[in-house]
Amino acid sequence: MTVTPTKCAELRVSVVVFVQEACAFSIAGNLGIRAPQPSSAEMPPQLSDGLNYSAKIVRGSLDSLPQAVREFVESSAKLCRPDQVHICDGSEEENRQLLSHMEEEGVIKRLKKYDNCWLALTDPRDVARIESKTVIITREQRDTVPIPKTGLSQLGRWMSEEDFEKAFNVRFPGCMKGRTMYVIPFSMGPLGSPLSKIGIELTDSPYVVASMRIMTRMGAAVLEALGDGEFVKCLHSVGCPLPLKNFGHHQPQGPEEVLCGCVSQCLREDQPGHDEPHSPGMESRVCG
Repeated sequence: MTVTPTKCAELRVSVVVFVQEACAFSIAGNLGIRAPQPSSAEMPPQLSDGLNYSAKIVRGSLDSLPQAVREFVESSAKLCRPDQVHICDGSEEENRQLLSHMEEEGVIKRLKKYDNCWLALTDPRDVARIESKTVIITREQRDTVPIPKTGLSQLGRWMSEEDFEKAFNVRFPGCMKGRTMYVIPFSMGPLGSPLSKIGIELTDSPYVVASMRIMTRMGAAVLEALGDGEFVKCLHSVGCPLPLKNFGHHQPQGPEEVLCGCVSQCLREDQPGHDEPHSPGMESRVCG
């Protein structure tokens, strides 16, 4: 879900994009997370709410962030509960580390015939944005979306503030547990241009970080250009807190004997190799 705040006349408008379980939204305010100084040189800086939650700052410093950006990061970290916080600087060295990490995790694959070319395979249903999942949030529907006559198609999709809060509260609390929250300062357009728009995106996906570095001006220079100015606030998550509790049933586990039946013209006695199991110790037979 992505919410990008904009302004239309005197109305406060938010555009929300639901993409599977991933979201970005507009939020403001500091929920009181403190960032104490490390007690020793061996202790990394941390985000802490003073209760039972803390997150290590593995790159960058909270002190380098403008106050409004810091409050956004702290309040979002308290909500999403990441284990670590990484403040992106947009450097080539940082990008190499992220690409190497994703390659080790099997998220991307290097295409050796081309320089710095990577293959990332995703679900075919995963798209950037579709109209049916794009909604506009205002107090009144007529503020942003015209109500058509019966039988005519709807122009745009509207969601009430109450429904958005319900959807938000279902998806985001604890969504980044076990993962790293990346803080991405980005600019849509050249830095310093009156037509450009600066935003801060928080995500637990290194793939998003690498992609934003390609699509936008991203990194420390954006924070310098932002200063105490306004910015678009975005929050995104893959929606799979660690450790995973819902595993796909790719291979039988537990029972010693498992019967799997398949009726297909492709599986014949003269083609036993088509049904060879991939797990060691397992055996398949063609019956009939």
